[in-house]
Amino acid sequence: GLKDDVMSLAAAFQDNLRVDNSDDTTVTCRYTSDFDAEGILYYLGSQEKTQEWKNPADLNAVEVTASSRMQDSIPLSAVVGRDLGRCVTKPEKSSWMVINFKEHSVKPTHYTIKTRA
Repeated sequence: GLKDDVMSLAAAFQDNLRVDNSDDTTVTCRYTSDFDAEGILYYLGSQEKTQEWKNPADLNAVEVTASSRMQDSIPLSAVVGRDLGRCVTKPEKSSWMVINFKEHSVKPTHYTIKTRA
């Protein structure tokens, strides 16, 4: 579950990512492989593929929240990052993590969760 050692999460979508803005843009991200450069988190972290990738939570493009976080855990932003690290909730029943895509409406068809081996 998500209370395990979650290191990173990358989402890739074959269908539509709808961006609710003034021009009502729809973007399609096509999944090719885990941790590719085609998913929504890569798209948001690279500022629509116009900049070098940065963690989208650090750019305030998404928000990651959790029911709790262990004291020795790295920041929750690691859930949408691409680096290896230990990001975990406290070992409590019904623990959770959420990625808020803010003004973006997403329709996922694939996702990847990377955990420490």
